[in-house]
Amino acid sequence: LARQACFDELESEDTEDVLVSHTEELTNKDLQQLTEYMESADVEELLKSHCEDLSTEGLQKLVAAGEIEDAEDEEVQDAKPRELPTSVLSSILREVDKQLQILEDNDYNAERSRIAVRGVKYFLAPYEQLLCERRKTAKQQTLDVFISQPPRSRLKTLNHSHPLLELDVFFVPTMQPKLHLMMMILMMTMTTVK
Repeated sequence: LARQACFDELESEDTEDVLVSHTEELTNKDLQQLTEYMESADVEELLKSHCEDLSTEGLQKLVAAGEIEDAEDEEVQDAKPRELPTSVLSSILREVDKQLQILEDNDYNAERSRIAVRGVKYFLAPYEQLLCERRKTAKQQTLDVFISQPPRSRLKTLNHSHPLLELDVFFVPTMQPKLHLMMMILMMTMTTVK
């Protein structure tokens, strides 16, 4: 709590100053440790190598190394994204359930098998959820196809016309399918009664 209280009182500029000073301290400490283990000749050689201009061959080697790295990155990007079709996911989960049932049925220690089954189901829960979402989406798409078809076109295919068909109030695309069916039956009975 004391640390938190101290940090709450600091402003953003103060925080940056503290971080910079700690970074500088760490860097200086690290340099001191490095110089203890290195000989002065090694340090001079390292500094000279960075001060010298690169030859054409050295530049070509660096460019070639960069091109190789770019090619490797492109290969990774060109890789086909992996997919998990719903049918494969469903069959895998069914098979796992079968195998877990066999384990549960044949293990003489019921508690051990329950723990194992719960653990496996816990780890497979994201895949179960994915499968459930895909099934809901598939069902919703089939309903959307039915609902999105205008009711007038459905009734015109039956060769029925009625003055109420001209009113959009009775046939809204968002109506429930059962309500649409009831309205169509009512309209057809009204036309046949006349």
